Amino acid sequence: KLLGAHQIDNARTAATTFNVLYRDGLAFDVNAAIKGISDTVWPCRTEIVDQPDRPLVVLDGAHNDASLRALRDTIQSWELARHSNGKRRGADETSRYGLIIGATEGHDHQKTSLDLAESAAFAIATQSRHPKSVHASNVALSLSRSGLEIHQCMSLGTALQEAFKLSAINSDIGLIIVTGSLFVAAEAREHLLGIEPELYDDLAQPYISAYEDTVSTRDKIA
Repeated sequence: KLLGAHQIDNARTAATTFNVLYRDGLAFDVNAAIKGISDTVWPCRTEIVDQPDRPLVVLDGAHNDASLRALRDTIQSWELARHSNGKRRGADETSRYGLIIGATEGHDHQKTSLDLAESAAFAIATQSRHPKSVHASNVALSLSRSGLEIHQCMSLGTALQEAFKLSAINSDIGLIIVTGSLFVAAEAREHLLGIEPELYDDLAQPYISAYEDTVSTRDKIA
C-alpha cells in the first residue's frame, strides 16, 4: 500500500531477512509476514491526505539526499500515472505543486530544500516546535537560491493556511508537498487530521514566544 519504488526495495530487504532467518532455523508464519507487508500503513512516508475543496497534500519526512530523491521520483511517477488516464504524458502536463519545507539541525537542509524548490510553483519555509528545528528564516535563505518568491511561516498551521490560499488563486496547483523533517510532516498531519498534539515541556521551542504571521521573504533576503 506504500507509494514509491523504494518501498518495494524495503519489502525485498525484509523478505530476504526472513529467508535468511528461516534457513538458520527460525520458524515463522509466512502468510502472516505476507499480510504484514501488504497491510502496512506508514504515516508521513509519502502519505496522501485528500480533503474536500483542498489540493492533495503529500506528507513525507524526507530529510537527506537519498530520501529526497525517493520522494521526488515517487511524486513524478505517481503524478504521471494519476494524470495519464491510461496513456503516458510528458512531465510538464502533471499538476504543479506547492512546497512547505522545514528542517532539523544536523541535516543537510540547504541541499534538500533546493532539490524540490526548483520545480515548485511556490515554496514556504517553516519550522516545527521541536527545539532542534532550523529557524524558518534560515530555511528561507537556503530556498532563496531557487529563484522563487519564498514565504516564511513560523508554524505548520500558518504554513498550511498560506499554501491553501496560494493554491486557491492558481488552479494549476493540485498538490502540496510537506517535507524536510518528520517533525514537520507530523505537525502538518496533526493540523490536517485534527489530531491532538503531544506537547512536552522539555521539547518547547526556545526562541518562539508566539507564532508570527506569514511573511514573504523576497525583500528581506535580497
